[in-house]
Amino acid sequence: MVAEKTESPPRPKPEPAFNPLAQGILPDPVIRDPRADATLVFARLDAALDRDGITSWLKEVTALVTDLTKPTPLGRVAAIACGFGPSFFMGTGGPRFGLTADRIPADFAELPTVTVSDSLANTDVAFYIMSTSAAAVARFLQGLAATRPALVGVTTARGFQRDDRRELGGFPDGLRNTTSANRVKIVFVDREEAPQEPDWLEDGTYMVYLRVKEDLERLAAMSVEDQEKVFGRRKDDGSRLDLPAGTAVKDEGAITEKMPAAAHTPKAGPRGDHDSVAIFRRGAPFLDLAPDGSVVGGLHFVSFQSTLANFETILNRWILNPGFPTSAAGVDALFAQGLATIERAGFFVVPPADPRFIGAGVFDPPRPPVQDIGRLIVHKKVVDANGAPALIELGGIGFQVFGSDGKVIGPVFNTRSNGVAISPDLPLNLPLVLREVTPPANTDPAADLNFTLTRRRDLQVVVNHKHQPGPYGG
Repeated sequence: MVAEKTESPPRPKPEPAFNPLAQGILPDPVIRDPRADATLVFARLDAALDRDGITSWLKEVTALVTDLTKPTPLGRVAAIACGFGPSFFMGTGGPRFGLTADRIPADFAELPTVTVSDSLANTDVAFYIMSTSAAAVARFLQGLAATRPALVGVTTARGFQRDDRRELGGFPDGLRNTTSANRVKIVFVDREEAPQEPDWLEDGTYMVYLRVKEDLERLAAMSVEDQEKVFGRRKDDGSRLDLPAGTAVKDEGAITEKMPAAAHTPKAGPRGDHDSVAIFRRGAPFLDLAPDGSVVGGLHFVSFQSTLANFETILNRWILNPGFPTSAAGVDALFAQGLATIERAGFFVVPPADPRFIGAGVFDPPRPPVQDIGRLIVHKKVVDANGAPALIELGGIGFQVFGSDGKVIGPVFNTRSNGVAISPDLPLNLPLVLREVTPPANTDPAADLNFTLTRRRDLQVVVNHKHQPGPYGG
């Protein structure tokens, strides 16, 4: 007699490990899908909401996000990032929802300068949705509308992706975006390097939104040669103008003197020492027809970065600075020739994932610090006679730490192009001296700074004043 074969019950699949990184940021099958369209939602909340009111609203939104991103028989159809603007944290009378000042994102204290007609300054929450299902997005929007009266105002914007990976002018796009190997470091807040940030923002990210209108008809009327001079790349294969045709991005190397100095490529993405300043771009083009039949199009520019200093450097110290990368370079040709205009801008933080609800950590009490060997984070600033930021290169400025007895504590460490430098390991609870050993060109050297590390990471801002030209231009 042969015993009957019994089937073992299927083993339950192990639960996936919790991923603390902010969600809806890194490419996934939905975000990579060229059929996925973009929907951006900018929401204002009732100014009278208290802590109970905002946490209740966030729990409702979390349920909507969970429904939008849940698996379907066809797989997931949406990815969404949820960001909080400065007005979420600060009202007219100070911090909102019973928060203390040390719970507010540090980079919101001094936002990048962008001249626009609509700053989105009163946008409390922004949603960046990528979806292959218009119906799923519609359900989310209906659910969001049902959260009134906490929700008092909304604007939306829509974009799309191109399956040929070209921008609306026809040039290959995203050639030098941050690679997968570097994204986590570039995108997410690491309090080892940003000790000024509140502890809840660890593994979160800063999100920048710009609506960039492009004069596509004027661009199309230009010769291909003139278009290529504006972009700094060949239109057919995307290779750089200063290199042989067909040169791959990975083989490009330093930009040479053959490149038009005001072209978009050297202005927005200089190579070499500047590569330490980076952002992760995930924009979506938009296009419609005006009532007169003319084209209205451009880019919903969206970037993610661990610090707004990187975006500020790329936009204001590079793209819009006529003195970069050479003193006579001029402003980026896309903007100088009126081919691109920034119409709208907003800055947000996307909090790390939390199993409770979106942004739950914002409302937690601060975690106690862990005492150990520490490091000093130096933020370099250079200002002119009026106290305004001077648009000079902030990379390669050297610092060194000494003991109170004058003995060297560690090697020289240098700033990146965003003005940030990170010291080697330093002892805690001892009097130390920070010295600027290679000050920026044409500035008054900064005075020695006496400090004592009392926590694992501390921040010091070092300001230099730019020399004013003398009567003979010296």
